Amino acid sequence: MSRTEPLKDLVEIKSGGTPSKQRSEYWGGDIPWVSAKDMKSSYLDDAEDHLTTLGAENGTKVANGGEILILVRGMTLHNDVPICMLSKPMAFNQDVKSLSPKNIDSRFLFHALKAAKPELLRRVDAAGHGTGRLGAEQIKSLPIPRFGHQQELDIAATLGALDDKIEVNRKTAATLEEMARALYRSWFVDFDPVHAKAAGRAPAHMNAATAALFPDSFGEDGLPEGWEIVSADQELNISIGKTPPRKQPQHFTSSNEGVPWLSIKDMGACGVFTGPTSEGLTDEAVKGFRVAIAPAGTVLLSFKLTVGRVCIASQDICTNEAIAHMKPQADSAFGSAFLFCALKGYDYDSLASTSSIATAVNSKTIKAMPLVRPTEALTRAFEAEAAPWMDKVALLAKENQTIANLRDTLLPRLMSGEMRVGEAKEQVEAVA
Repeated sequence: MSRTEPLKDLVEIKSGGTPSKQRSEYWGGDIPWVSAKDMKSSYLDDAEDHLTTLGAENGTKVANGGEILILVRGMTLHNDVPICMLSKPMAFNQDVKSLSPKNIDSRFLFHALKAAKPELLRRVDAAGHGTGRLGAEQIKSLPIPRFGHQQELDIAATLGALDDKIEVNRKTAATLEEMARALYRSWFVDFDPVHAKAAGRAPAHMNAATAALFPDSFGEDGLPEGWEIVSADQELNISIGKTPPRKQPQHFTSSNEGVPWLSIKDMGACGVFTGPTSEGLTDEAVKGFRVAIAPAGTVLLSFKLTVGRVCIASQDICTNEAIAHMKPQADSAFGSAFLFCALKGYDYDSLASTSSIATAVNSKTIKAMPLVRPTEALTRAFEAEAAPWMDKVALLAKENQTIANLRDTLLPRLMSGEMRVGEAKEQVEAVA
């Protein structure tokens, strides 16, 4: 059994902040500014918002690459404690703290903190803050296991090999997704091949057979000749998820039991394809409350509160009532790759008739939402091009889940001293 030291003896802790939103000179620079919404990956290389150097100097702190960020406030803490390692300097807001390691390897500390998540979650619950909070003392007193320096480096390298493989797969999947979405934009949003043919040029990056499928002119509606706008329910079978009564907890199961039940939060954590869900439903609940099951391959769209999250069901799955299930009709040329790209790049603000899209969009709106319908031959040509990329994304997602399961199995055993590094290395080398 290893000895432990309190976290306060191993790190320098810094608090973040939010520069004034009224000062435009503080925002739009090159320094990533991390908030809870950015902390979905173990390794951060960017954030949604960015600060200028002036902004970073007025109202926040900057953590260096290799430092660790931990979320300390927010409802997320009732289910998870996001912990991320930075690949480069980043600023962060007041709901996040940075941990700068001293006298301990940064990578080892990162994995030790990940192993300590159950204890951190217990401390969140014990504090009794409804919004979710980890106080300074709750963080500082967290016990961190210590081994000899070399053993800590070996543990970090062993677990890091799994994280590295997951990250490589994630980036490869992101590239493939962007390839599919870029092709969709070129063909069906920007109409690049049609503009090329209208100008007397051969469309770029495609063979003659595919180029022949595109028209060389536009109609009065601005669409390429032969294309049209249709409502979603003309091409798709659309159903809506459901939540059994929360007052009857017997209907709900843990994430690895029953029928997987997807929430908007789960959608925020997954990539192109659905991953593990936070909860499941019993078979009795699904039948008794007539909860719709979305077959594998169904495209899922969130349309309440958080509008516009899109993913593809990797298995038969249920969802809550804020998520629409979209399955092409039997005679439709739409495929899951085509539909995913169409919905992922959709302008959902165009659906709102009021100032708040979160309250304006409902299931009726979703069923009536306008979609571009090219010719059947072109739609199938796109699917033939993009589907293999999406299939590869699905395989990478499954591989990452297998690797993550192995990592999560090895992590507590290595940190407790129950397993030797050499034994763990053998299992890691088999997959990474």
